[in-house]
Amino acid sequence: MKACPLIAGISCFAFLLSCNVACRSTSSEETRERLATRQFPPSVRIDPVKRTVTLTARATAVDETDPIEFFLIPASSGKDYEALATIEAKPSDVHAALLAVGLVPGHPTRLTHRQLWPRGERVTMTFTWEQSGQTLSASAGQLIIDTRTTKPPADDSLVFTGSYVLPAGSDRPHELFAADVSDSQSIASTYNDPTTVLDVPRRAQQSDVYGMQIRNPAYKWSPGQSLTITLSAADPTQVPVPLDCTMRISKNADDGATFQLIHSSGESIAGLHECLKTLRDLETSGREVFVHIQVDPEMQLGDVRSACAALLALEDSENLRLEPPPEGSLIYDAFFPEEAWRDRSRRLSPAREVFLQRVDSGIVLDPADQHWMPDENGPAKIPASATPPTNRGFLSASDLKVELSRRDTDKPLPLLVYAPADMRYQQLTDVLAGPIKSGRIIYIFLPARPATLPARDR
Repeated sequence: MKACPLIAGISCFAFLLSCNVACRSTSSEETRERLATRQFPPSVRIDPVKRTVTLTARATAVDETDPIEFFLIPASSGKDYEALATIEAKPSDVHAALLAVGLVPGHPTRLTHRQLWPRGERVTMTFTWEQSGQTLSASAGQLIIDTRTTKPPADDSLVFTGSYVLPAGSDRPHELFAADVSDSQSIASTYNDPTTVLDVPRRAQQSDVYGMQIRNPAYKWSPGQSLTITLSAADPTQVPVPLDCTMRISKNADDGATFQLIHSSGESIAGLHECLKTLRDLETSGREVFVHIQVDPEMQLGDVRSACAALLALEDSENLRLEPPPEGSLIYDAFFPEEAWRDRSRRLSPAREVFLQRVDSGIVLDPADQHWMPDENGPAKIPASATPPTNRGFLSASDLKVELSRRDTDKPLPLLVYAPADMRYQQLTDVLAGPIKSGRIIYIFLPARPATLPARDR
């Protein structure tokens, strides 16, 4: 089911939030030798010499108009109506098999852990089946098409993200493999499922691609037909090579921004045009470039937003990946909410609002401006317009975390923050330290309001 736009991303990690525990990546202590002797189900076979995993699966009954969200899921998952194939095995079986043949996992897309891109070794997933006396085969990517282009994805490899492990705690006696117990139980997904073992090699949030990926009519099989799926390391000459870079955005003398790109090799490039050209050249040369953003805390919010806007063009690139800034900072796209959400009547789901202002002593919250809709005490009567009232009176910024915790007894609602454009980035992140740390979805609006309150209103 498609998630509504305002909570894009929430459905992708609602399971994580419900766990209410710290999660960690799958460990690498389990050696190949140990896993090679593991008792796999009959549907999972490994060949450590050829470094392949062979799966015996069955075709589902999806037709050529059904949305496809999974290439492969367990037969017990109940998601066969939106998957190409099912298998009598758990996601952890497939994960262990991939480890046993020497493949290296990375991490899935987890917004609560500031992981925006699936990372890990590239894997080729090939389906083989019989039709009219012939043996046919196709990669997983070839089996779906994008309804916007009517073509399969350009890159048909998958990423061995490896899901993650939920540690033992007060609410569980033993460690659990997240993909085994999540709602999707995904083994291989067509979108960035946060618990999947194998993911697509691009940013594809569920709410952005739902209904846009369907079965390729060029490939046909019968419901329940036996399928052989082979997993192996992708040909390194056919997939981009990962490279990490850092983009530093700093305040300059004109209250604008300067850009500096630093390679993992230590090479440094200055200037926005030169940085963007270097990134494009790296992409053209066959690199998958992960760009880590670092924002000068002294920059004003208006300049931060402008600087981030200059980088948004990279999102259209096939192999340039904008990574989030360090922990405690806002993800760059927080500065680009839907402008229509300023009007409460045009939002499709609830959100909490916070209005910030500067006074001589620092940053404050105006309690008359805060709209905590919905409230546990019942529906609040609020106007459709987001224009704040004029009466004043202030709370300390430290009250924000307490107030949000008091009101959010279930999963946190998105937070819409209205702030002046000349507020310093450090001031904003200090105020929002609690919500940022908790992984709450945050959007920043820079409304046309006075940057500093007139004396008569203080």
